[in-house]
Amino acid sequence: MRKILLIFTLLVLIPSFVIAQIIDVNIKGVLSEEVRAVSYDSSIESKPFKIGFELFNTGSIGYTARARLDVFDNDTLVYTGWSDEKTFLPGYHERFYLYWYPSDVGNYTGQVMVYYANEVKELDPVRFEVKSRVVPKKTIEIIDFKTYDEEVELKIKSNQSLENVIIIPSEYPPGWIFEQRMIKNLEKNEIKKVGIPYKPSLWKESNVRIEIVTENGEYYMTGSFLLERETGLRRFLHYSLKWLEKHFSGLFK
Repeated sequence: MRKILLIFTLLVLIPSFVIAQIIDVNIKGVLSEEVRAVSYDSSIESKPFKIGFELFNTGSIGYTARARLDVFDNDTLVYTGWSDEKTFLPGYHERFYLYWYPSDVGNYTGQVMVYYANEVKELDPVRFEVKSRVVPKKTIEIIDFKTYDEEVELKIKSNQSLENVIIIPSEYPPGWIFEQRMIKNLEKNEIKKVGIPYKPSLWKESNVRIEIVTENGEYYMTGSFLLERETGLRRFLHYSLKWLEKHFSGLFK
């Protein structure tokens, strides 16, 4: 009788054990975000429009994200600007800033969109007024401009030491991404080399306007340049130096 009970117990337990071994625990990742602390000035006087916000990855999946600012004069789109692309691991948060330098006074609407993990989040529109513009001082100049496959390279110089210098690409082909850049410090007569990443929708030689302005609006310059990709020795040297910087930069720290 005991043997029969033991055999019966084993027959009951063994299938349950085997089934338990083949159960696949499949926990789906969560793709989520949250935008907080949107800040901007509703009244602009003689300086660039600036909007900032904080993006939180509140899910369990990491992603990259970038922001886009569209500025409208009534229903007319007058400007599109892009931030750089940032990496957001789960629980990570970082602040974005976007700028536009107005060419005229008036009332405008700003629309910010966040592109992340092939999704788009549209923020509430913001309305602001440009009350005044003054002719800023022209102390900055672009002394060299080159175009490569994924970035343009500028060399800029100022005859005065400047802080918070914003490089704003504008008037480039629709559908392209052209990132803005911020230079925290530009010393007097320093030649600063700056890479501006871009992504063409479909490559063709085109013009881009580059605006350089200090955050306080005191200094400003602009220029139009042809996007004509470098070839030959210049191209080879550029990508060779990029490769060396990537693989050997740690040796010199």
